[in-house]
Amino acid sequence: MTKRNVRSALGFTKDVQLAAFFRVGKTAVCQWDEDELIPVGKQWMACSLRPDLFGTDPEEHEVAGS
Repeated sequence: MTKRNVRSALGFTKDVQLAAFFRVGKTAVCQWDEDELIPVGKQWMACSLRPDLFGTDPEEHEVAGS
């Protein structure tokens, strides 16, 4: 699950929106590369907050570059 994938699935265009979703500062989100996996804890959080978009297990998603 990459930053680009999550932002797109949520319909967001800005890192500040993603930061609000994950309840972190924009600086934290800006440190994540677009096409690298986001931190595992945030992957689980995305699944928990939006199982309709991300399922219930982050391991079900393709890894970056696949």
